[in-house]
Amino acid sequence: MRAVFVLFLVACGAPAARTPARSDYEIRVARPSHVGERTAVVVDAKIDESSKSFTEQVLLKHEEKHFRLHFDALAETREVDAYGTPSRTELTIRAFTKDAAPVIGAGKHLVIVSAPEKKDALVEIDGQPASEEVRAFVDEVVPIGRGVGDADTVFGTRDRKRVGDAWPFDKRAMVYELARTGVLAKPEAIDGHVSLASAARDCVDVRIDLSVAAFEPEKPLPEGSEITRSRVKVRVDELLPIDPRLPRRADDTVVHAEFEAFVPVKDQVEVAGVTVDHVSDRTRHATYTSL
Repeated sequence: MRAVFVLFLVACGAPAARTPARSDYEIRVARPSHVGERTAVVVDAKIDESSKSFTEQVLLKHEEKHFRLHFDALAETREVDAYGTPSRTELTIRAFTKDAAPVIGAGKHLVIVSAPEKKDALVEIDGQPASEEVRAFVDEVVPIGRGVGDADTVFGTRDRKRVGDAWPFDKRAMVYELARTGVLAKPEAIDGHVSLASAARDCVDVRIDLSVAAFEPEKPLPEGSEITRSRVKVRVDELLPIDPRLPRRADDTVVHAEFEAFVPVKDQVEVAGVTVDHVSDRTRHATYTSL
């Protein structure tokens, strides 16, 4: 929470409780872009993953990944979709590192043509397709998938809100948003709300709290598999100017996911199957400065 507060201070200034402010606010989550919009983008992400496979409590394999990404680039919107979401973005890299080692060198030209499904997105570096590993790193800092609708339809509200107020998001629309990230869930497994967490003189923090009690992975498991645990918790803070015509200033995302499944092993007398367990934690802090 301290990271969100610091990000809020940097992007929005002092909280409204310490400065003259309005009593309620119009909430507009969608911030359409336009062709030619130029933005300085700085992102810091931290990824922690643990994967295990075992049978009858005998550990067969244990892998862990822990790394940090730092991304600093000048971005220009070259194409937008019907909702004003950038569909083609061209970026000049100032720094992109994994644990201080270069991912893409400074001065390189990165092109992202986003798509509703990540697999259909185009990611190029100086005109050449990025490797699968680099695509994955790019997606951690600048998502290469995009929604197919208006963010206000999913997260917005028509009513003016005070700090501390909360309202529901559209669960059915959220099903499609989650599917874009590879999480297949039913509306009844989704819980959460949107709230106005805080406000400053000219900026608000719109917070999205989401939990998924059960989900299936995008890639189907082998026949006969049984999911024994699957859950996700997400918190997103969108730091938005009060003027809905202005672009977002920053966002902060925290994601915790757990997945466990029993996978049968055919033609094995010794064991009936293997249990796979995966836990991941991701944080992402991003700031956007209009140029």
